[in-house]
Amino acid sequence: MYVEIDHAGSQRPHELFRAARRHATRARAVATESLGGGPPNDDERHAVAQCLIHCADATLEWIRWASLTTRIPLPIANGLPVWLALVEPWSRTPTIARAMGRSDQFRLSADQGVLLVDLAAWHSLLNYGNEQCENQLHRRIRSIGLIDGRQSVRQVLTADIAGRAIAKTAALFDWAGQKTSLPTPTIDRTVDAPSQLSRDLPSQTRQLQPDAQAIPA
Repeated sequence: MYVEIDHAGSQRPHELFRAARRHATRARAVATESLGGGPPNDDERHAVAQCLIHCADATLEWIRWASLTTRIPLPIANGLPVWLALVEPWSRTPTIARAMGRSDQFRLSADQGVLLVDLAAWHSLLNYGNEQCENQLHRRIRSIGLIDGRQSVRQVLTADIAGRAIAKTAALFDWAGQKTSLPTPTIDRTVDAPSQLSRDLPSQTRQLQPDAQAIPA
């Protein structure tokens, strides 16, 4: 099957992920300057929040673009919890790969699902103050021991969390690019021919091992 790729349409997720990286760098700079060793200050929390929001937006924009490019209908999320807003479209990645002439014998891993759930929950909480998402995150973060029952989820908005969000989101994009042969914010395929891309993938793809407990985001 021949698919004409709209490379211009893929630029938006690239821009969003670059912005996420900038916010993560800002969070680290603020944390380094504070030298307090205590809870993150408002500037650090703000930078981390923006990093998480942009990571979520980048993943949503990419899967929307990939679906439109390959003419794969996006699922209708009627009645689903808000925190599944990213898992549902990303579960179509094998179908997108098949439309690109690739194997569809794979699926999202548990760690990838956790990342997408957490990013969607943070996005709805930080952008819209969604109480259900806050409760979802509170249970999740408390279960891995990062906060106790009395603390706010915003307690974990640290530069370390931003760095982990970037690493895990980059790993997700690398995986998607390898499986589908489409360009992602971490793999630029605007020039390379598909055959060359297949040979180049090992050198282009970072081998990051997702850890389900590494990021409550």
